[in-house]
Amino acid sequence: MKFIRALASMLIRRQLRAFERQYQYDMGYAQAILSSGLKEFSAFSGLFKLASHRQVVPFGPWFTAKWVATEREDCGSCLQLLVNMGREEGLPISTMKAISEGHVAALPADIALVYEWAKSTVHPDFDANSQALRERILEKWGPRGLVSLTLAMTGARSFPLIKRALGHQGSCQALDWDQS
Repeated sequence: MKFIRALASMLIRRQLRAFERQYQYDMGYAQAILSSGLKEFSAFSGLFKLASHRQVVPFGPWFTAKWVATEREDCGSCLQLLVNMGREEGLPISTMKAISEGHVAALPADIALVYEWAKSTVHPDFDANSQALRERILEKWGPRGLVSLTLAMTGARSFPLIKRALGHQGSCQALDWDQS
């Protein structure tokens, strides 16, 4: 049994290192969770599925929901990870910058809708009619779309919190939009 656990840990570490290389992102916090035990890592790894779940909703609006939730919790490496992922998916840098700067008028309509809804969800004092925005999302993408956006926000918001709780938060950093 020890051999199987050791082999599983080795394979997971290899996957974490591959993720680090692909996205230029420090997974030290995930390595720390894995070091605490496979059961702990197994529980934690459910967040990856949660954060990556996407049904019905195009990438741009889904990315936007993740961005707004992450921005609420982080100002460094987690946002840079999203920039790298957005670039990989072909989301225009100009769109990502408009999201990051809150320039709603510069956003395509579906992204602007999700931006305002996500802001009103994670920032209850944000001046927007959350219920009306939610209804528009339901009209556009149905319940599956709303759930996809909600899970994306919940998952994205969890990682910075876990990093901070484990002492792995980084300092705030300027985003590198052109990194390759």
